[in-house]
Amino acid sequence: MVMRNTLPTIDNLIQRGLYLVNRCVLCCCQNESLGHLFFQCSYAAQVWSSIASWLQVCSFTSLEMVINWFMSCVSGKGMASNRKRIGLLATLYYIWKERNGRIFNGLHHPADCIILLITFALKLSLWFVIELLRGF
Repeated sequence: MVMRNTLPTIDNLIQRGLYLVNRCVLCCCQNESLGHLFFQCSYAAQVWSSIASWLQVCSFTSLEMVINWFMSCVSGKGMASNRKRIGLLATLYYIWKERNGRIFNGLHHPADCIILLITFALKLSLWFVIELLRGF
């Protein structure tokens, strides 16, 4: 849904005819769009910066950059490629989850908490892959 820009972000919901106040719930500074929510938002930028550093990849500033990187740099089948793919997808997922938690549940987590969740999910999924390869 991210790649097709069909997530129900506030700007997409407004285009579908809903009357909403368009404000990013993560930073409260800009209108919410896919590009802002995942890449220009200061909250998301802090998450991307830490995760990109941890994965040893460049930090992402646009959806086009993510798609290009995903298609060209992470096409391998090794453990490093899997780690980067999982890290990218987990980062998108947890930013979206934080956004929804704020809207629907009134829960607010600092970016550091989301970064820890992403790194934990990444380590756990890689451990699981390794164990599968070993045959438990």
